[in-house]
Amino acid sequence: MRRKAISICSIVLALILLLALGWSIRKGQQEEKDEDMISKIFDSPAAKFEYAGSDEVIYITSDIKTLSNTFASLDVIESKQPVSEWIYRITFNCKELVTNGEEIVVLIGSESLSINGENYSTPEGVPFENVVELFASKYNYFVN
Repeated sequence: MRRKAISICSIVLALILLLALGWSIRKGQQEEKDEDMISKIFDSPAAKFEYAGSDEVIYITSDIKTLSNTFASLDVIESKQPVSEWIYRITFNCKELVTNGEEIVVLIGSESLSINGENYSTPEGVPFENVVELFASKYNYFVN
């Protein structure tokens, strides 16, 4: 009976270790994917910046780092909450300005943002309004 209990405990412990290892690998791959996308944003030579409340489209080339560096300061985490309606849309490497570039579409909504379909929001206790205000100030910078 004692051998059975030890065998069962060993199997359960092995399964827990395998699950933990799998979760750790998956988390590391997601972090690498997020870092890779952010580095692609940093390396973008141009972007198209749009505001849902205006028909004006702003193309950004020479001052692109002012916009792309914004992503380094964001305090966001992965989220399941999709962007229902965007307030700001930024297309890095937009095909209007960049040939042979991979477009990266960032949608900023009222409660979340997405980067090429991956959803992000702020950690608990941090209002997402801060993110929206940050991009509002960037949009106003480029409009004026």
